[in-house]
Amino acid sequence: VLQKLSVEFLQGRSGVRRGAGVIVADCGLPEEILRYLAAAYGPETPVFVDPVSTAYARKLAGGLRGIHTVKPNLLEAEILAGMAITSLETLREAAGRLVGQGLSQVVISLGKEGVFYHDREGRSLRAWGPPMARVVNATGAGDAFMGGLVYAHLQGWQPEKALPFAVAASRMAIAHQRTINPGISAEKVLALMEQDKIAVKEL
Repeated sequence: VLQKLSVEFLQGRSGVRRGAGVIVADCGLPEEILRYLAAAYGPETPVFVDPVSTAYARKLAGGLRGIHTVKPNLLEAEILAGMAITSLETLREAAGRLVGQGLSQVVISLGKEGVFYHDREGRSLRAWGPPMARVVNATGAGDAFMGGLVYAHLQGWQPEKALPFAVAASRMAIAHQRTINPGISAEKVLALMEQDKIAVKEL
């Protein structure tokens, strides 16, 4: 279905997106759709994009202008930045390259090590939680994290609060057998953030 979407189709229904607080897309969409969203809406509406996979991430390579936030994992970040990431220094360099292409911020998933954040103001942060006693189902964790990021952005939260919130949302997803935890809510995510003492540190 996604491959049937066309720019013309979206242009005919632009009113919905014009009124949006955030536009969220993933790289399962055709490349021309991703570029259209960034060019047509990026200057006014924050566009958040999840690369989804290393294969799909290549659609974004060299085309980040107009996108507000990208949430890659390490392998996807290597593809987007065009370099290997083997240390904190190279991680910071890669994130700087991505922001240099026009992003407002990039959030790189480090798996069990949490996430690395870098923005156009030059801030670098890392957020992480303690080891989880039980992982029930990791499917949906990345989507929950992105949902947390988007919610935090709409609330106007600074990254020092937004990142732990998104990490907690991800942990709530992992703790349930269903891909989408039916009990998830902003209040419960905030409570888990405090309960698990999700840490955030400036690097």
